[in-house]
Amino acid sequence: MTICREKLLQLRKERGWSQEKLATISGISERTIQRIERDGTCSLESQLALASTFDISPTELAPISKPTEITYSINWGGIFGLLLLGLAIGPTAIVTMENRQWEVISCLSVTFIPIVISCMTHGISPTIKFVDSSSWLVKTPSYAPQLNQYIQHSKAFIANTYIVGALMSGIAAITLFIHAPDVAADTPSFIAIIVKPMIYSVLFNELYNRLHKRRLEIMLAKQLDDEANNTPKS
Repeated sequence: MTICREKLLQLRKERGWSQEKLATISGISERTIQRIERDGTCSLESQLALASTFDISPTELAPISKPTEITYSINWGGIFGLLLLGLAIGPTAIVTMENRQWEVISCLSVTFIPIVISCMTHGISPTIKFVDSSSWLVKTPSYAPQLNQYIQHSKAFIANTYIVGALMSGIAAITLFIHAPDVAADTPSFIAIIVKPMIYSVLFNELYNRLHKRRLEIMLAKQLDDEANNTPKS
């Protein structure tokens, strides 16, 4: 039989439990917990044990059924966030415009390097699906599978974007000290150059990536609520 692995992951993470701790509390082996969270398959005994551990009805762990018809709604909050991002990039480029090539490199680095890292760590196909899901910021479906995986992917993507921004700023500072000491001595120009990657990482994360993550969390919460409301109580 199968259970809703997204619901199980949500319940475990809400309590701050590791898979090992859940295994200890529920009496289920850690390997079984890993398998259930991976593909949702488990025995009736495991389902009853998990339901007892989280103090919920076993029916609340039932898999989310895909609706026969998926509808789409316009997300004006996402549209507003994208508009802000577009409006913010222009003034940022103008205010910090010291080197046009570095401007382009900074912007493209924090945009595409995290995608490359994602392809290396999560795989090319999951990354393509994750990037494609960002369209839900504007046009949100009433149902989407594997939302919890997308949320975890989004968390890693946000962290990687900040890391890339910080590394690019550090590389810029070191490069200027070694190869352009005259620029490094000019404090305003030096600061304008080295903070550029971090500024773009903040803009893309807070006005795009984090909005994407929040949209995924809202979609998952709604699906779980809809399923709970449609599930007969025991």
